[in-house]
Amino acid sequence: MESIHASDFFGSVISVYTRAQAIEDGVLIDVSDIAKEAGIKYPVAVTQRVWADIVKPEEVLRRYCQEEDGRLWDIVWMLYCTIKGMVPAAKRYKDGVNDVIHF
Repeated sequence: MESIHASDFFGSVISVYTRAQAIEDGVLIDVSDIAKEAGIKYPVAVTQRVWADIVKPEEVLRRYCQEEDGRLWDIVWMLYCTIKGMVPAAKRYKDGVNDVIHF
């Protein structure tokens, strides 16, 4: 049987943008060290948007002990639990006003 390559289907590569370049550009933020602490063996990164919208708390929430380290840990831990099958897949929907995520 003849092997099929991605280029046979998609054609030649037009452009390459590596994970390292995305991290250097600030598009991705490497969180692999924290992921290793949670038990994840592979490199993990979050987008800058995830960092800005979810990991970094609004100033008003800092009064309630919300900080980047704890929020990032929660995200990475939930990733670990999802990978291990400890929680069902998340379901996301709009309730008319808010963006709601159910696990």
